[in-house]
Amino acid sequence: MRRLTGILAIILLPVLAVAASQEEAPLKQDGEYLPPAHFLNPDGEAGTEVLLVGTWHFAYPGLDAHVAEEDKRVDVLSDLRQAEMVKLLDYLARFEPDAIALECDKDSDFAESYRQFRSGELEDKRDERYQIGFRLARRMGLDEIHCVDAESFATDHMDKLKAMEAVPEAYDFKSDDEMSRRYKRWYDYKDRVAKDATLLEGLLYTNREDVLDRGYGAYLVGDFKLGDHGGADALALHWYNRNLRIFRNIQQLDKQGYERILTLFGSGHVQILKRLVDSSPEFERVPFGNL
Repeated sequence: MRRLTGILAIILLPVLAVAASQEEAPLKQDGEYLPPAHFLNPDGEAGTEVLLVGTWHFAYPGLDAHVAEEDKRVDVLSDLRQAEMVKLLDYLARFEPDAIALECDKDSDFAESYRQFRSGELEDKRDERYQIGFRLARRMGLDEIHCVDAESFATDHMDKLKAMEAVPEAYDFKSDDEMSRRYKRWYDYKDRVAKDATLLEGLLYTNREDVLDRGYGAYLVGDFKLGDHGGADALALHWYNRNLRIFRNIQQLDKQGYERILTLFGSGHVQILKRLVDSSPEFERVPFGNL
C-alpha cells in the first residue's frame, strides 16, 4: 500500500506543481490584467530578433502583377545609386544580423552564388539579393546566406485544383474595379517615390507600417471578391499559403541558434510576414524604421 501511495505521489507531483504554478499567477499587476507575455515569455525572455526588409525588385523581372514603367525604374548600378547603396548598407548594418534570409527557393543552389560573390564575382548583378543581401552578408563576415522562399500549395497541386474548379480561372491579381484602380494609382506613386528618393528613403517609405498594412489590403479587393469564396480560397491556397511556408522556413532557420535574422523579400511578402512575426512568441520584430 505504501509503495502504491509513493507511486501515486510521483505521478501526481508534477501535475500538482503545474496546477500550483497556475494558481500562483496574480489576477492583476499594477492594476492591469496580465499580458500574454507573462505566460508565453516568462522572466522577460526575448525572442529572436527579426528585421523584415521589403523592397521592389531591383532587376525589374516583370513577374509581379504591377510592372514599373521604364522611365520610373531605378538604375541601381549607376554611380549615384551605388553611393546611396553604401549608406543603405550602413543603416542595415546597425541591426548586426548574424543570419540573412533571402527570397530564393530553399531547395535551390542559389546560396552557392554567395561563395562566388565573396570571391569578387557577380558584383554587377542588379538583383537586390546580390546588391543588398550578399553585400551586407559579406560586410558582416557571414559565411553563408539562407534561402527561405517556397512554392505554394496551389502551385504544387494546380492540376488537381483546376480539375476540382477550386481556383477561379479569372484569378490573376489583375482587376478593374474602382478600388483596384486606386491601388494602381498608388503603385505608380510608389514607383515615383523610388525614382525620386535615395535608396534608403525609398525603402523607409516601402517599409512604413501604414504602407505595409494598406499594401496587404490590395489582396482583399478585386479578384478576392470572385464568387462567394472562390477568390478567398485562391488567396489562401496560393499567396497566403506561400508566405506561411516562408515563415515556416524562417522558424526552421531560427532553430540554428541565430539571434538576429534579417529577411529580405519583395514588399508584398513582408506585408504578410509582418503579421506572422508579430504574432509569434518566438520572435521579436524590429521595425525597419527603428534602426
